[in-house]
Amino acid sequence: MLNNGLRQSARLIIDRPALTDAYMKRVIRQRIKSGQAIEEVWLREDSEIRLLYKKV
Repeated sequence: MLNNGLRQSARLIIDRPALTDAYMKRVIRQRIKSGQAIEEVWLREDSEIRLLYKKV
């Protein structure tokens, strides 16, 4: 889900994931804890884009 995008940028847009928000947030937290730089994650669903995670 995140591997290819994180090689290019710390800000991602994921196109229609078939995963729950809770699962994706848990994976993001685990990756940040292991040292990966993730700034923002957006989800694109149909015609809308919504924010899932933003580093504060």
